[in-house]
Amino acid sequence: MHLAREYTEHWMHHQHIFEAVGIESLKSRRLMLPLLTTFAHSLQRAYHDVPAPQDTLVLLRFTGEAASEFHLIREADRWRLVASSDRSPAATITMTDDTAWRLFTKGISLEAARSQSMIEGDQELGQHVFNAVAILA
Repeated sequence: MHLAREYTEHWMHHQHIFEAVGIESLKSRRLMLPLLTTFAHSLQRAYHDVPAPQDTLVLLRFTGEAASEFHLIREADRWRLVASSDRSPAATITMTDDTAWRLFTKGISLEAARSQSMIEGDQELGQHVFNAVAILA
């Protein structure tokens, strides 16, 4: 996780510079997928105090170059991020990979993140994804 933290900080600071000069090369799948995978770990903290029945699944889906899915499952005493699940999600949150990295770094307002995302299923349960913070930009 230490290396992942270093990578995400490096990526984010360079991306800010690249955006300022009109370069988007850091948004390739090869570079964004490890970033988003690391940021997804913040979901466990965002959902920490969210009550739900055991085995409840929240699915976070990213579209775009780094399209991917992250599964958050409620266990008896905590939420756990898992690689995949055959359970039906209680809530599915879909957003672009660009919206996701900005959300996780607070580089986008909550209103903008919500308007650029879609929640299917349990709306209240899905809204907690917007509390996730991976890095403060």
